Amino acid sequence: MRLLYELSCHIKDSLDDDFLSRISEVLRVQPVIEEKPRQCQILKFFLNSLKDVKRIEQFLKSQNYFSHIKNVKLPLNQWANRWKKGLRILRISKNLVIKPSWTPYRAKRGETLITLDPGMAFGTGHHETTRMCLEWLEKYHSSWKSLCDAGCGSGILSIAAYQLGIQKIFAFDIDPEAIRGIITERGGTSARVGRTRGGPLLR
Repeated sequence: MRLLYELSCHIKDSLDDDFLSRISEVLRVQPVIEEKPRQCQILKFFLNSLKDVKRIEQFLKSQNYFSHIKNVKLPLNQWANRWKKGLRILRISKNLVIKPSWTPYRAKRGETLITLDPGMAFGTGHHETTRMCLEWLEKYHSSWKSLCDAGCGSGILSIAAYQLGIQKIFAFDIDPEAIRGIITERGGTSARVGRTRGGPLLR
């Protein structure tokens, strides 16, 4: 049975999305925050390498923001389900909203809603670089007829482009988890998911 790692710690003070993005930039890993009613926030990292566990654990111990640092091993299916709990609806701009597929949300008039089920692939919109790309895409997409999304991860940028009206999209990644299970719809037409030697693709 394949085992993966959940590294968690308590946050002494509340963290905003900007701070979470900075942590992602420094550690090159995308964490999630789990809210505990009447308790502190818990920062979690879901990792597949013991080397990454040790590296991030060392960083957390060097900061004053974190306590109760612990690491547990989890079976693959349990690891994936626990990772989902920390994802929440995220507003990128006035009209661009990202929601996990398992969270109910009705888009308001004028909003572009990105429904995402990233599985184990990278890309939920919390990372600052992803947010910047989404804002840029929203601003300039009207003049584009096609998009190439290299290293697409969860496919978040490709889905956004599709929802915004770009007709031709080629997305690829070497991660076998990338865009697995993605279903997007625009005008009642589902996007097609294929596969190349380099990994899955959305076209």
